[in-house]
Formats: sequence, structure tokens, C-alpha cells
Amino acid sequence: MKLKKLTALIEHQLPLDWQESYDNSGLLLGNNDQEIKKVLCALDCTLAVVQEAINGKFDLIICHHPLIFKPIPNLVTSNYSTPLLKLIKADIALYAAHTNLDNALGGINSMVSEKLGLSNAKILIPTKNNLSKLVTFVPESHLEKVKSSLANAGAGQIGEYSECSFFHKGTGSFLSGAKANPFLGEAGKKTKIDEFKLEMIFANEKIKSIMIALKNSHPYQEPAYDIFNLANHNHQVGSGIIGELPCPISKNEFLAMVKDKLSLEVIKYSSTFANTNNIKKVGLVLGAGSFAIKAAQQEQAQAFITSEVKHHEFLGAPDNLLLCDIGHYESESIATQFFKKFLATLPTNLKIDITKQEKNPTNYFY
Repeated sequence: MKLKKLTALIEHQLPLDWQESYDNSGLLLGNNDQEIKKVLCALDCTLAVVQEAINGKFDLIICHHPLIFKPIPNLVTSNYSTPLLKLIKADIALYAAHTNLDNALGGINSMVSEKLGLSNAKILIPTKNNLSKLVTFVPESHLEKVKSSLANAGAGQIGEYSECSFFHKGTGSFLSGAKANPFLGEAGKKTKIDEFKLEMIFANEKIKSIMIALKNSHPYQEPAYDIFNLANHNHQVGSGIIGELPCPISKNEFLAMVKDKLSLEVIKYSSTFANTNNIKKVGLVLGAGSFAIKAAQQEQAQAFITSEVKHHEFLGAPDNLLLCDIGHYESESIATQFFKKFLATLPTNLKIDITKQEKNPTNYFY
């Protein structure tokens, strides 16, 4: 499969529009016309992972953390540049799915929530300003065709509901130019016709396919339409997950369960949590997610799992929210499993492996 086709398949499910403004997800290195047969999945593109890819004759490394995150001033031997130099020499492509994966419902946050047995799971902090509304005007004869075409392109998806639309009848008028070829009316004459005003919401990353669908299905030579940006939350995209345990459990039971389910060596947790409180509702943001502590409180979570919690955040932790810092690597190492399962769902016949060279860059002394 050509690299450009594979990246298009990946980005159809994990659009780059979902990444945070500071991020650098996407194709970091490679030739779009390169043939891809073998893919190696990793959390970080380390020198050891690169050597594994070279030895195993892999064509592509897909990783969670972008190796190129900030501008690189040069490509001389260094911790960051050496893996890139070796990849270039070996003609191995590099792709990163970082915060666009973090922000996906069904991504790694969802995988961990499933491991913990959380039900009623939803996005903790839904994305704002990611939705738009298309308004167009269609003759009754083509209303269902246009609606169906737009829905197939991704319009009208609201949570668990699809093909959502609003339409009502009105009168449209126009004056055709002498060289026009109107679907209704005559060239050079003023025309009034019965039309339906059709409105459908869509996620911004689908605008290209929406416009193609509109123009291909609409009978008019020049379809009239408006697009409005919306401030609505998109509950399919955003930071973290909030869900519920099957039944309330004590702090110690919760910590033991998290340690066991996620195969952790240690959990750092807040000492302010009242021992009399039980835990039922749980929030989590994998990676550095302490920015979401307030959101977890607002959702009335009794526990919040993340990494890189600062001293003052532990110090100011409320007595009704157990803050759990499980480590950055520990929280996101599941990304390799996600990539392998995800790539296996795509219409490809690629050979997909998980790196055997991944290891935690942090050690613990007991």
C-alpha cells in the first residue's frame, strides 16, 4: 500500500484537526509514494526502536509521541537527530498519532477505561468550536437524495444519533442569466419555486467531503448554501474519559484494582482524600493531564487518574477527589496495543508488530 493511502485511512479515523495547537501529529518523515508492507508500533521512536525497525526490514514506524515536536535547528548527531538520520538512510517512514489519538472517543483513554471496567463512559472535556452547520436549499424532488448524500459524508451525526437534520418548506426565487442552464425555470427569466431549507451539523474536519457530497447530489447548477461555525461541544472529541465503576469501593480497594489492571509498580496519590469516602465515578486523562482536575471535580468524580501531577496540585487536592499519578509511560504504554488493533481494522494486508525494544525511561528504587 502506498504511504499516502495508509495515512489517509489513518486520518479518516483520527483526523489531524483533532490534535492540540502545540502538537505535531501526522507524517513526520517519508515519501508519500513509498510502498508500505511492514509497520512497527511504538510509544516513542527511540534509537533502539529504529534499529529494531532496520533489522526487521520495517517500512514504517507509527508512534504516539512525535519525535519531531519542536523545530530542529540541524540534523547532526544528537539524541533527537540520530534516530532521524538512521531512518532517512534506511528509507523508513515515521508517523505520529499523539493528541489527535488522545482526543478520540474510542482511543487510548477509552481502552484504559475499559480495562478498569468503567461504564457510561464519555469524554471528560468535550471539544468546543469543532462543529459547523450547513444550510442549503433543495427542491422537494431531491431532498432525500441530498440528505442521504450529506449523511454518508458525515453530516447529521450527533452523539449516538445519525442522519439528524431539520428542514421546512419555503419559496425561493432567482433570475437566470442568458447563458445559465437552470434545473427549474428558464434561462433569462425570473423564477419562483417551492424549496426546502435543509440544515445539518457536521464536524469541521469533514468539510471537504461534505462539500463534495453537496455538489454531487444537488440538482442545481449553483447550489446555494451557508456554513455557520458553532460554539457547541462535540462530545465525540476531547480530553479524557469519565465513567463509573460497577459499585462503590474504598480507596485502598480502588488503588489495588488500578495497580493490578494496569500492571503498575507504584501509584502516587493524594493524602487529602478522606478515608471514609467511597469511589464510584472515575475520571482519567492519560499522559500529563492535571489540567483536567477541575473538570473531574465538576463531573463529581471521586477519583482522577493521570500523570505528572505537581506538588502544589497534590497539596491543593480536595478531600473528595483522589488524585492518582501513575506515571507518563505507564499511562500511555497501551498506545502500542491500540495501534496494532486499529491498523488491523483498516482495509490493508500489512504486517503489523509491536516493538520489543520499548522500555520505561524512568526507574524506581524500593
